[in-house]
Amino acid sequence: MSTSIWCRSVLWSISRGLQAEELILQLLGWGMGFHISSLFMIDALIVFSFGTKTYCYDAKEKKANPLQGVIGAFTVAAKN
Repeated sequence: MSTSIWCRSVLWSISRGLQAEELILQLLGWGMGFHISSLFMIDALIVFSFGTKTYCYDAKEKKANPLQGVIGAFTVAAKN
């Protein structure tokens, strides 16, 4: 049940964001609309970069090569 609420909230926020962007484009023009969208993307990148450690790969830990997992997935897919 909580997954469906999460999905609905993501879809709602995307649709509202697209509506807001369309309004900005109509009222202020393409130049300002592009700049405002770019600023929001840069802001999202900064927030993502300073996020929790779950977003980062810790190179100090002795784990298997992440590329091996990707290659293994393609190998299994090719065998099917």
